[in-house]
Amino acid sequence: MTLSISNLTIFRERVVAAASLVKPPAKLKLSEFADQYRYLSSETSAEPGKWYTSRFEPQREIMDAMTDPYIETLPIVASSQIGKTEMVNNMLMYHIAHDPGPIMFVHYSDKMAQKWSKFRFDPMVRDNEILRGKISDTNIKNKDNTILEKKFPGGFLMSVGANSPGPLASTPVRILFLDEVDRYPESAGEEGSPVKLAEQRTKTFDNRKIVMISSPAIKATSRIWAEYEKTDQRKWHVPCPHCGEYQEMIWDQVRWTDGDPTTTYYECISCKKPIEESQRYPMVQSGRWVATYPERINRPGYHLSELYSPFSTLEKLVETFISARKEQKEGNIEDMKVFKNTALALPWEDGVQSDLKSSQLVATRTEDYEWNDKIIFLTGAVDVQDDRLETEIIGWGPGYESWKIDYRQWYGNPAVQTLWDEVGKYLLTPIHGMRVGAAGVDTGGHYTTEAYAFCKRYQSRRFYAMKGSSTQGAPIIRNPTTNNKGKVKLFIIGTHAAKDLIFGRLALTEPGPGYMHFPRSFCDEQYFDQLISEVKVRLKTRKGIRHEYQKRTHTTRNEVLDLTVYNLAALLINPPRKIKMEKVDLQKMFTEVVAEVREELKLKPPEQKQYLPPNRNDPFKQFDRRRKKWSI
Repeated sequence: MTLSISNLTIFRERVVAAASLVKPPAKLKLSEFADQYRYLSSETSAEPGKWYTSRFEPQREIMDAMTDPYIETLPIVASSQIGKTEMVNNMLMYHIAHDPGPIMFVHYSDKMAQKWSKFRFDPMVRDNEILRGKISDTNIKNKDNTILEKKFPGGFLMSVGANSPGPLASTPVRILFLDEVDRYPESAGEEGSPVKLAEQRTKTFDNRKIVMISSPAIKATSRIWAEYEKTDQRKWHVPCPHCGEYQEMIWDQVRWTDGDPTTTYYECISCKKPIEESQRYPMVQSGRWVATYPERINRPGYHLSELYSPFSTLEKLVETFISARKEQKEGNIEDMKVFKNTALALPWEDGVQSDLKSSQLVATRTEDYEWNDKIIFLTGAVDVQDDRLETEIIGWGPGYESWKIDYRQWYGNPAVQTLWDEVGKYLLTPIHGMRVGAAGVDTGGHYTTEAYAFCKRYQSRRFYAMKGSSTQGAPIIRNPTTNNKGKVKLFIIGTHAAKDLIFGRLALTEPGPGYMHFPRSFCDEQYFDQLISEVKVRLKTRKGIRHEYQKRTHTTRNEVLDLTVYNLAALLINPPRKIKMEKVDLQKMFTEVVAEVREELKLKPPEQKQYLPPNRNDPFKQFDRRRKKWSI
């Protein structure tokens, strides 16, 4: 080849082309990478096809932070319906195709790890061209590609469960992703915290990246919330379409006409004008991230609730809330927990009484009343102390709404019969023409014999002997036993469940089913101190995790709480029909409607065919034993 200008030009072009083959691709932000390469699979997305970060703007900064080399640990508190799973998949795809390295993806269980690999990851590999050739097909027998281990040029991806100590403690990784950390077990086998075990695997890498994303659970033990509180706590602020004021969207500003979710709107915290559903999405798209603690700029953390979601509506959230509130009024707080955790992305205060103050309860919950026409049943309770007996009477209305009627202390020696006589006479004295219909008596103290005798004496008045049991999961009421010295019916009370129910009802703020009323006449700070004297704590034992009610302090008295438990138990042993929530008898309603229509149209009632049994003496009739009937 002779040297010439044209030949030099050809040589130069070939050198440039060859160099382009080995030149590393330009570094992209995760949002830019996803917009360029990502396609959503039809099996995993309601909107399959090309990915657009602009579809939901709050995701842009979160994704870019996931691959920012200057950010080592990134906690993300997220609700459902904000696309957090797809953001995770974008990050994994980025590191496989653009910035390879050893990756570990920790799920809350082995089963979930396998499910994600089969139904999330494999479709993503199939539908994204940039991943083809880097990871072989799982269906093809290949030791480099199993359900839980995927090898690719420059690294690998391990999917493990937080309950498996082996993988968590054995493999060094540079990129660690922790999904739904608040659902992890307390310990991975006997090795300790799965989060700590996984973080130990990243120590040998100077450029490590740890991303944890989860909806929070119980505040006292929430891993994601504890990490988020260490950060600058960024929240998405949106401009009001009326006044332009930027603000965080919070549940307290959601408004609707009671019982009608179709009237839902969002009220601006500044100008108080209604923001309709049609205005919410454009408002969210125009928002920006604002740090609560800007001085912690090197520790970013993100919080995003379903209030911003383009895949949900405020009306649907209100429907869920109304249903959860109904369950809470009946004593079941689980649905409200789920709503707060997964929709609002806020932690639940385990034991709603944990942040209650007696002074606050006096100011907000006491009222002036002597009697209420809604009261249709009275219960009483007796608590036994070494130097006194304490009693309380509660009035009950429909839907278990309650009114505290009277609270007294009877000082004296419980071993003396006259003290018990005074209490018995007091409980049998009518109040506004109504007597106590049932009473619960504590028999677990030092005066068990006297308490048994008292219950036996008034057993016709439904005075029940009771003893508390703190067994977790035990029902409030179970069948009584007579295997005791007094040979009386003794009810073992599930105090754990009873206190859950009481504190759930104490959290209600609107009168109605389940609501508890307190009179100003005797409900002072000392009274409420005893009512909220205990909190639910989470304990770690050899057999696992359990919850237990414990006193706030060793000197706190809890007689009022015990009396409330015994009153509730006395009611539940045999509650009057009018107290229970009435169920609609559809068959009865249908029959009544048909009768009204017939009467209005002046129709004759249908003829009732009279059934005549066969005459067994008829010689022409025979009994067919196979068909079990008479025939000719």
